[in-house]
Amino acid sequence: MFHRTSYSNHITSSLLFFLIFLLFVFTLYGCTADSDSNLSTANITNDPSVPNAAYSRNVDSQVSTGLHVTGTGKVEIEPELARINAGVEVFSSSVSIATKEASKSAQRIIRSLISDGISEDDISTQNYDIQPTYEWRDSVTNGVRTNERILTGYVVNNDIVITVRNMGTVGSVIDNLTIAGGDSLRVDRISFSVESFVSSERDAMLLASQDAIDKANMLATKMGFKLGRLLHVSESSYSPRQSGISYDARAFAMAEAPTPINAGDLTVSANIYAIFEIK
Repeated sequence: MFHRTSYSNHITSSLLFFLIFLLFVFTLYGCTADSDSNLSTANITNDPSVPNAAYSRNVDSQVSTGLHVTGTGKVEIEPELARINAGVEVFSSSVSIATKEASKSAQRIIRSLISDGISEDDISTQNYDIQPTYEWRDSVTNGVRTNERILTGYVVNNDIVITVRNMGTVGSVIDNLTIAGGDSLRVDRISFSVESFVSSERDAMLLASQDAIDKANMLATKMGFKLGRLLHVSESSYSPRQSGISYDARAFAMAEAPTPINAGDLTVSANIYAIFEIK
């Protein structure tokens, strides 16, 4: 009886000590978490008078419910130069003959360009390749029909890019190219551009910005509210770096009058997307 009572008292004391220890741990953890929460809020909050969560919700709400407008600006500019993608294409059953004929045609074209006032720095090779050509032929041997690939010759391509800086001479340059290159000449494309689009892109962005502001003010006036601060702005611009058309060299050769080339204007555009606070 004496031993059972002593053992029971021992269990009760141990259980009481364990409960006190758990209470101490939970109390300590609660104080630490509260301290960390206060520290995190103090570091993030920009305005000491506004709780951090409320501050974040306020900014997000302003952006999502503010006035969203898009402004557009366009600038028309005249091309300053033309780029002609041309080349020679020669076929022969002999690779050496095809190479020599292509070289002669290319040399005649370059001499023609230089005589038209084109600088050698504005004549560049874009591609040069030699490709074999084949055809499939049917044959019958000992009553068995077969289909085999036969080498028929070689095609030599020499592609060049020509920059013409005097826009008034583009037509005559093409006509002289046709004469110099003959039947082996290809004129794939003529494109128009300027030396730099930087200033035109800036002008287009200024026009787009003013358009966005005018739209925002107009909406505020018509709908009876005041504009607050600018919450967000982003921009995008587009420059037509290759505005042109494809041509057929044979059409040039058959034309009796000088080839007319009308470049037209280039359009540089910009868009401004803005969000304003509503008061």
